[in-house]
Amino acid sequence: MSSITTKLDKQLEEFTAEVRADPLLKGGFSAVGLSQGNLVLRAYIERVNDPPVHQFISVCGPNNGVGTCPDNLAFKSVCPLWRLAKYSAPISFADYWKDAANEQQYLDKSRFLADLNNERQTKNATYARNMASLTKLVLVEALNDTMVIPHESESFGFWQWGQSAHGRHKLVVPMRETEGYKGDWIGLKSLDTSGRLKHHVYVGDHLRFTNDFWEQTVLPYLGE
Repeated sequence: MSSITTKLDKQLEEFTAEVRADPLLKGGFSAVGLSQGNLVLRAYIERVNDPPVHQFISVCGPNNGVGTCPDNLAFKSVCPLWRLAKYSAPISFADYWKDAANEQQYLDKSRFLADLNNERQTKNATYARNMASLTKLVLVEALNDTMVIPHESESFGFWQWGQSAHGRHKLVVPMRETEGYKGDWIGLKSLDTSGRLKHHVYVGDHLRFTNDFWEQTVLPYLGE
């Protein structure tokens, strides 16, 4: 529950302290994130990156936000609180909530994700520079994900702005068609066009990949 009840800025502080306290990581390291942990890792890369991350493997990360409360008992226990203040509730989930029906409200009220994705008018060049310094960015997406909705968020896609959260069959804008990619706001285009961005999918639910997928698809990157 602490990962849910602790805001992501605080989790970033704790993670940074742990990394800097480990002498084995002083020369840099490869980072593998699972689910929400990917936002902490990416915040570290964009805002801190000292010691630097060389490779970043994001497994089922809500990289472009989530548009509905996850289908999970722990999250559902705090959703009544979250619904009272979707962008400001004192839980981590509010940090990456994105209501596709109202883009301006998201940009005005998002306390974490809008900044991390460099979506506001004033861009932070350090964010893009740090991400573009990665030797590899690997995005793993679960096609039947019931936690990160839409699942395309795991590869930096999302629903098209202006669509109701309650609508069915909403149009998804894939990563390469987003304004963030086209403008290279966090270095995704730079990584992609240089061959350093890799995207893998598996048919299954959130983090429910097989041992074969892990060993044949993910571990070879770490073996490098």
